[in-house]
Parts: sequence; structure tokens; C-alpha cells
Amino acid sequence: MGERQIEGEHTYPIYSVQIRWTQDIRPEYKPSKWQTEDLPEGRIRNGTAFSQMYKEEQDMKTLRHKIENEWIPKYFNPKTEESRYPITNPKNIEITIKFVRHETWCLEWFCHFTFDDGRSDKEYLASFGRFVRRMQKLDEKEYCLMGADDRWRWKGLTDDGKETKPPCRCAGCRKAGVVRVNH
Repeated sequence: MGERQIEGEHTYPIYSVQIRWTQDIRPEYKPSKWQTEDLPEGRIRNGTAFSQMYKEEQDMKTLRHKIENEWIPKYFNPKTEESRYPITNPKNIEITIKFVRHETWCLEWFCHFTFDDGRSDKEYLASFGRFVRRMQKLDEKEYCLMGADDRWRWKGLTDDGKETKPPCRCAGCRKAGVVRVNH
């Protein structure tokens, strides 16, 4: 299969990952009825969803294995830095993975990233602007820009977390081999 492109740019496969589970309720949390309905006392429904972009197509079985053996242990462990909200006694874990589309940028929480292929900041910002315009044409149910459509929100971060002009090329981005636009 040849290289996929949009507007002359290389695209990457993006997958949607949804994880649902039940867990013990934290004492300070007041759940709504749907979160506890039909569950034993002291249990709650919880879940998360995120997008993953890869440089190459992923086999669904391999991707599921990565989620089960890398993501879940990292985030379900209350002793890790990534687990801000302790997930105690997780059970009934359900993972749903779907291929979404090939695209140039991938959504994270109030930021987007793409792989660092050596372009200049100016080229990345132009690329991100084209991406935002494409996504604005989609129905809001198909894609949420999380504020990226407001150019004034675009920013990067320094290694110590201070805001800079976009794109972000902090140590974390460099280590991951990506460029981010936070918004």
C-alpha cells in the first residue's frame, strides 16, 4: 500500500480506544444513580476513552495486547504518577478498539500531536491550521476540537511547564518523537 496523504502531507492511522470497568467507590466521591445501578454496594462504573495514532497500521490483536499489558497496568496502579485518581479493585474490564481514520494530527486532552519529521515550527503550524479547518467541516458528533479552533489558544510548553509560542517541543515531546499544539 502506498503512502497516504491529505493535502500533500503524510497521514497516520488513528484508533479509538474505550475502556470500561467497575471499581470500588472512593469515600469522597458521590456517584450518580446510573454509575451504581445494578451493582453491589460500594461499586461504581467508570471508563475512559482516548485516541492513539501510530506511524504504521496496527493489528487489532497486537493493539489490544498493548492496552492490556502496558496502558492498564500503568493507569490502574495507584502508585504511578499517571494515576491521579486511584482505581481500586477494578473488575469487568471491557476494551473496545476501532480504527477511526488516517489523519495528520491526533487529539489528546486539550492538545493535538503529530510525529516529528523535521519540519519547521512554521510548517507544523500551517499543517495544524489545515487540519483544524478540515475537522471544522465535520459534525461535532464526529470530532471535538477541544478549543483548537481558537488560534489564540495554541501554545507550547517549556521543559518546566511554562507556556511558550506553539508548537510544543518540550523534553517530553522530544522524548516521544512528537510535536504538540496545546490549546
